[in-house]
Amino acid sequence: MELSEAESQLSKLVQEVGDGMEIVITRNGEPIARIVPVLPTTQDRVPGSAKGLFTVPEDFDAPLEDFREYM
Repeated sequence: MELSEAESQLSKLVQEVGDGMEIVITRNGEPIARIVPVLPTTQDRVPGSAKGLFTVPEDFDAPLEDFREYM
């Protein structure tokens, strides 16, 4: 979309981007900018929130068989 067209339709473009569309702005047929939706922010990490989701085996830090010759 040419810059002059984008300037006159900014409200419409913002709505389309809000709906997930990505828009490339051009000047004289050359891309100069891209308008993209803002990614949702991630939630803060909470210590202990993964408790119980996985277990660490007893031999976690034991040497791997394939590497014994290098030790």
